[in-house]
Amino acid sequence: MTKKAFIVSTENKILAADCSKDECSTCTAGCNKKHTVFEVSNPKGYELKTGMTVIVSVSKLTQAIQAFISLFIPFFCSILGYVFAPEIMSLFGKKISDDERAIFVILFLFISSLIIFIIARFFPMPGKLHIQETL
Repeated sequence: MTKKAFIVSTENKILAADCSKDECSTCTAGCNKKHTVFEVSNPKGYELKTGMTVIVSVSKLTQAIQAFISLFIPFFCSILGYVFAPEIMSLFGKKISDDERAIFVILFLFISSLIIFIIARFFPMPGKLHIQETL
């Protein structure tokens, strides 16, 4: 995941903001778009100034963890849906058919994917973004 950002502050911490348009880094009038400010690290030691446009990305380890969570957790939850479908239906006093078991697999897959989607959208992922290059 890479995205454009512009440097807001280079004092104690390096702070950057999302860059929705190329004009955002030089805008002085302000607009209705509220920029999210976040801390970035500078592992390559670029000389940074306020207002510079940079490309930021997450570390490879963070990308691997996010990939594992977003791909394998729903897969394992769908397996759990297959395994626990008979026990869930027995609570209602019914036997389960193959069609109902398939519905449980899809249901567990959908619910786990939805939970991961909501968590990813509303809670920040751990780890700092790194400056990959300057523009």
